[in-house]
Amino acid sequence: APIEKVDSKIALYVDCQCRESGRPEAILGNPWQSLVEAARLAAAGGIRLEAGWTVLAGAATAAVALGPGMQVEVRAGPLGRAGFRVSAGREGTA
Repeated sequence: APIEKVDSKIALYVDCQCRESGRPEAILGNPWQSLVEAARLAAAGGIRLEAGWTVLAGAATAAVALGPGMQVEVRAGPLGRAGFRVSAGREGTA
């Protein structure tokens, strides 16, 4: 079955405030094309993408600087929501 293109606004919230927004088309014009390119590059390196793997296709919004304790959520219309809280981490680690 053909894959449908999702045309939906993506919003990046930090501490309940919308800090950035964008559209999936910002990722190589079509996020599915990013997946195709990722598979091609992986295959060139002898790696086969497998079902169930998470592939980050690129960025539909500008980057936002984060710090310890911040709550981050992305809202992507019909694709749903995902979020996390930034931990303090250790000195000198990313």
